[in-house]
Amino acid sequence: GDFVQGNNASVDADLAHCLTEEEELLIIQRLHQVVRPFLLRRTKQQVLADLPEKREVVVWIPLSDWQEALYNRGTSCIEHIVSDGGKGLKAHQVARITELRKAVNH
Repeated sequence: GDFVQGNNASVDADLAHCLTEEEELLIIQRLHQVVRPFLLRRTKQQVLADLPEKREVVVWIPLSDWQEALYNRGTSCIEHIVSDGGKGLKAHQVARITELRKAVNH
């Protein structure tokens, strides 16, 4: 029982007595050497200076059949909303506008 599970408090105490302060510092120093390559030490401003200028390319592609059907259904709903002056916008109408946006963005 005791041998398998061990007593962590006594093991920690034994290890603390085994290492000198100099040995502990050497272990910590070695650990820092091993970990250092994996630490990110650059700030956002430093990284931004190394990045190329941002380019945006817009590629127009035709709507799929599903997108076109959804788009046509949405535009007819929007035409009705616009002709009403947008007054009294109902939740289902907002949902249609959202569907339209999803159709053209996916």
